[in-house]
Amino acid sequence: MCIRDSLRVIKDEARRLGDWESLALALDVELHLRHTMGDLRAIPPLFESMREVVRRGSKIAGALAHSGLAVQILFGDEPMAALAHGRRAVQDCDPASEHRLRVLLRLLLVLQYGGKFYSSEAARIVEEARSVAKTSGDLLLRFSLESNIAVAHLDSGNLDAAEVAMERSTAMLGSAELDMNRFNQAINAGELALATRDFERAQSSFHSAQRFIGPKIPVYSESMVLAGLGLCALGTGDLATARAMENSLPDDPERWYFDPTLLTMFRCRMHGYRGEPGRALKLLEDVTAAIEGRLVLAWLKLTLFRADMERRYNESQAADLAFRGLEVAKSLGLADRGRQFSELLRGLNVA
Repeated sequence: MCIRDSLRVIKDEARRLGDWESLALALDVELHLRHTMGDLRAIPPLFESMREVVRRGSKIAGALAHSGLAVQILFGDEPMAALAHGRRAVQDCDPASEHRLRVLLRLLLVLQYGGKFYSSEAARIVEEARSVAKTSGDLLLRFSLESNIAVAHLDSGNLDAAEVAMERSTAMLGSAELDMNRFNQAINAGELALATRDFERAQSSFHSAQRFIGPKIPVYSESMVLAGLGLCALGTGDLATARAMENSLPDDPERWYFDPTLLTMFRCRMHGYRGEPGRALKLLEDVTAAIEGRLVLAWLKLTLFRADMERRYNESQAADLAFRGLEVAKSLGLADRGRQFSELLRGLNVA
C-alpha cells in the first residue's frame, strides 16, 4: 500500500472514530507529501479539511490544524491569515504538549517568510523553541529549528550569522540519513557561497545537493540545483555549462510556492548574456509581483537585483525600486539588506 492510500485509510478511520487529533496529524503529513510532489491542486481540499478539524475537534486538534493552515503563506493569497493561524496554533497548544515544538516551528516559518525574523515575537519563539528542543527526541524538528534560523539570516543578508548558524545545524545532523535535510543544507551552503562570490565552493555545494535528488525531495529541487550550478558557471565565465543548465531547466511553476531567487536570477542573467534585458526585467517584474507581501525576504532579494539591473537602463525606475526595498527592509529591522539598498541609492546619487 502506497503512502497516499495509507493516509486515506488513516483519515477515514480517524473521522469514523471522531479522532480529530489523528486526523489533523494525517492532514499535515499529506500536506507535506503534496508539497513534495508539487501537487498544488490537491492542497486546497486539505486546508478545507483542516478548517473542519478547527470547527469540530478538541483544542489540541484545532491547534494542529491551525498550524497546518499557517502553510497557506506558500499556497494562499492572504499572508496575514496564515500568520493568524500560526499564532492561534501556538496560543491553543499547551506548553507541555508533545506537539509544542512543531507549532512553534510553523509560526517561526511564517514569520520568516514574512520578513519578521528579527522581530521581538520571533525572538521569543526562537527562545522557547530552543528550550523545548533540548528535551525533544525529534532530531528532525531540532535540526529544522537551527536550519530555519540559518536560512532566515541568509535571506536577510546577514551572512556572518548565517554561516555560524549553518555550521551549528550541520553538526546537529551528524550521520543521520535525512536526505531532505541534507539537500536543504547543501542548497543553503551553495547560496551562501554564491553571496560571497566563492563559486568553487558554491559549485561543490550544489553538486552535493544534486546527489540527494529523488522521490523524497520536492519536485522543484532539481531546478534549484541546475540554477545554482548555472550561476556558478556564469561566475567563472563558463557559458557553455550555463547554457546546458538553462536548457535542462523545466518550466517554472504556475505559482511560486518556494523561494524563486536562484531560478529567477539565473534566467535573468542568461537573458542578459543574450542581449535581452527587456525579457529579464519583465521576468523580474512578474515574479516580484507574484510574491510581494507573501515571500517577503525573497521579494527583497529580487527587488535589489532588479533595481541593480534597472539602473543600466532607467535610473529613475531603479531609484524607485531601491527606495521601496529600503523602506520595507527598515520596517522589518533588516539592517544588512537595508544597507545594500542604501549603497545602491548612493551609487545613483539620490541617497
